[in-house]
Amino acid sequence: MIESDTFDYEVSNYQLANIDTLVHIGCGYGFFDGIISSKYQKLHFILEDDTLSKYGDIIKKNLASKVKNSKYEPTFGTNSRIVFGSSDSIPLPTGKYERVLCRISFHCFKNREKMVTELARILSPTGTLIIVEKIGCFSGEGRKHCKEHSISKDEVIQSFSQLELVDSLPLLENISFLFKFKKRKVDNNIQQKLASVNPN
Repeated sequence: MIESDTFDYEVSNYQLANIDTLVHIGCGYGFFDGIISSKYQKLHFILEDDTLSKYGDIIKKNLASKVKNSKYEPTFGTNSRIVFGSSDSIPLPTGKYERVLCRISFHCFKNREKMVTELARILSPTGTLIIVEKIGCFSGEGRKHCKEHSISKDEVIQSFSQLELVDSLPLLENISFLFKFKKRKVDNNIQQKLASVNPN
């Protein structure tokens, strides 16, 4: 169970007050999103997970029961939706989202390099990518209740070297860390120049 003060501190650093949509990649059963939605009731959610895993059918049923596209049942706000991707593909448009969250799931991705590219792809030029991870003392350290190994803080930062690290905050007495990444400004300028040369 997430302690209220720990949760409040973590979510306050998502900076959701002026954001209309939160994309949560690797959302699992959507439990954490339900807690966020109770605090940000007008926030729309795009919940994404890989349903090809052995828990895929259970994830589908759980999410479908929680996301209600009706103003009368705004469990995750109106117009919230579920999308199902794969371990290396996110079925969402490029450069659209101001807030993308990947919480305690980055260590599970088989093809991390591809997922980093996908997370960067869907992020808007001014958006923030939030990575929350339980950090091992060293890469490959075993994790209780998880068959995947922990990754180190340095490994997370190095994995997202194509983006700019703008903040890193300890959570839960340094057991977890919250990382914020943005697209590099030089990349945005190059993209604008390319768009002006080839608008199609």
